Amino acid sequence: MFENKSRTTLIVAVLVSVLGTLGAYWYFRPDPQMAKVEEMREQMRSEEMRNMTREQRREFFGQFRKEVEKLSIEQRRQLFANRRNPFRERLEKFFQASRKEQVAMLDQTIRREEQFRANQGNAAPQRGFGNQSNSTPEDREKRRQQWLCMTTPSERAQMAEFRQQVQQRRQQLGLGSSPWGGRGGRG
Repeated sequence: MFENKSRTTLIVAVLVSVLGTLGAYWYFRPDPQMAKVEEMREQMRSEEMRNMTREQRREFFGQFRKEVEKLSIEQRRQLFANRRNPFRERLEKFFQASRKEQVAMLDQTIRREEQFRANQGNAAPQRGFGNQSNSTPEDREKRRQQWLCMTTPSERAQMAEFRQQVQQRRQQLGLGSSPWGGRGGRG
């Protein structure tokens, strides 16, 4: 009788150990979708990507975007959290600068906008990133939601304040609205 009790205890202990190990693996394992997206992101940096045609790259980026959409909001934030964002860096620098330095930065931004406008010449104005003017309202709403997921309220407030200051400075300089559209701009 004592032998069966020991054996039963041993079997239960082994089962609990195996189930605990499997549970821990399941809980701590990398999410397969996140792993797939990170692998695709690494492919973007590869020499193979550089050798693709423009159409092949566009197709790959479309696939990447679809895979990213399958991630949760928190996973998307995590995916892009460490990505260097020059615009955010400029915003931080702008809001930490003195008023005189801010005015110089606004003037520099306006010069870049005007240079862009001059380089466009008589080309039809494009709206949005990558000329997405023919996108559906659903597509635009999806991009807006993605943007909201990837930015914090304070970042959005800084962006809005910056754009407002650019518009005010353009008015002070006697220039028209920004070529970037949006509130206070074209369109």
